[in-house]
Amino acid sequence: MGEILFHIFLLGVLAIFGVSATDINTARANDPLGPAGFPVIIIVFISLLLVISLVKTIKKYKETHTHMKITATGFKRIIALLVSLIVFVFTTNKIGFIISIFILFIAMFNIMGQKGKKGILLSIASSIVIISLFAVVLSVPLPRGLGIFKELSYLIY
Repeated sequence: MGEILFHIFLLGVLAIFGVSATDINTARANDPLGPAGFPVIIIVFISLLLVISLVKTIKKYKETHTHMKITATGFKRIIALLVSLIVFVFTTNKIGFIISIFILFIAMFNIMGQKGKKGILLSIASSIVIISLFAVVLSVPLPRGLGIFKELSYLIY
């Protein structure tokens, strides 16, 4: 039941974003879609996929109608993941995005049970993909950090 409620919550968030995206000023736009076109297309696409997922979830819920219980270990993992995300948010401006995302992925893979060489390789690969996507492809200015971390980020992107 929680999964269904989460789908409904996400649809509500997307509705708010959709209304906000349609309010973008398009008076000086040269593009036929305008500045609001891309966000609206993405929101509609995500909404369609979310509705399909919601229908499948409701069907699965009606078929099984069993309740899953969170074990103590599962609850501890959820709390540890949330704490690691909070630490990531507060340390990103100090040590930069590159180091903090790598540490976050290592922590998350360890929490979820992926340890050793495979966890480190997945952390490195995931970090490279995320940094390449945001810094290089999308040209999003990522936090560079302070001191030596800032200089390191200039070497990478």
